Amino acid sequence: MPDNAVFLDSNIIIYAYSDCSPEKSDIARRVIASGNVVISAQVINEFVAVTHRKMNRPIEAIESAVREFLPFTRPVSLSAETSLLALRMMKEHRFAWYDSLIVASALENGCSLLVSEDLQHGRVIDGSLTIFNPFKKL
Repeated sequence: MPDNAVFLDSNIIIYAYSDCSPEKSDIARRVIASGNVVISAQVINEFVAVTHRKMNRPIEAIESAVREFLPFTRPVSLSAETSLLALRMMKEHRFAWYDSLIVASALENGCSLLVSEDLQHGRVIDGSLTIFNPFKKL
């Protein structure tokens, strides 16, 4: 994988397709289209669950959104090794389980940046993965 790969947390994709903040939506869409973007199957699943259950979006609109952002990303699978690394992230960094899976997947896939609103901006994990909140200045 080329250097400087960017891993997206599900909240970035959710903002890209939500009406809650046009400014956040615009920023999120630019991040998705920025190139060399990695997401996990978990991110896709969380996007679908949140947009359907909490935002009451119709399945057709959700499917359309997924088909729109997938070409800009490289989806990766979760494995047993991902889960073991996530357990280490929980123990060493005190992340919640699903955040640990996001961090572990980003590390496994050689990403240098994890874009997320939910994790500590500027924090460096295992000396190679930096957390970046693109909404920090809003």
